[in-house]
Amino acid sequence: MHVLYRRLKEDMPALKEEIEEAINEGIKFTFLVTPLQALGVDGHVVALKCARMRLGAYDDTGRRRTTVIEGSEFEMPVDMIIPALGQEPESHFAEVEQNILIDPKYRTFLVDERTRMTNVPGIFAAGDDSTGPAMASDAIGDGQRVASAVDRYLGGDGILWKKRERLIPMTTYDERDYVETRKEFEQYVLPIEERAHNFNEVERGYSRDQVMEEARHCLHCDRCVLPA
Repeated sequence: MHVLYRRLKEDMPALKEEIEEAINEGIKFTFLVTPLQALGVDGHVVALKCARMRLGAYDDTGRRRTTVIEGSEFEMPVDMIIPALGQEPESHFAEVEQNILIDPKYRTFLVDERTRMTNVPGIFAAGDDSTGPAMASDAIGDGQRVASAVDRYLGGDGILWKKRERLIPMTTYDERDYVETRKEFEQYVLPIEERAHNFNEVERGYSRDQVMEEARHCLHCDRCVLPA
């Protein structure tokens, strides 16, 4: 597998360990390259026409803009292309079949900010489908807000669960007595030679002892930042 990216490695919107694991698994990366056109024969892709890129001024995301270098086009033989350019929900069916209004730029559902309902009564949208790409925790919270709105729409009070007061005894302590500043444990991952030609889980997590030790950490993360 070969990954083409139009910026540099440090600009990739991915976790550092994900990139390193991909390299360890034999995936090749070519930077400052952008695809232009898929070339095919008899309905089958055979090559990808690409161009090399030049870095320019910084954009509003803190990354440098890229421009095509004239005359740098080249063809790369391929037998399959997997586009991975941004994230966009499959909203076309809702727009055509249900007449739901869609943001023309981001292709997300247009919803009422308070109720999260679309322009079609009784149809709601939550998570990335209405906000665009965000964190999983954001989608979970949005789902809870939508569930409350749906409950109110169906005649309920919108309260999904009743809160119960619980008294928690306060304990005074000196965290220096038991908190140790150190790097976090590295979780066990499946060796490279055991990953090919299967769908076995690669990241195996932590041992019971490691989990218990990690749970003893304090919440003062600002005091525990160590150089990599």
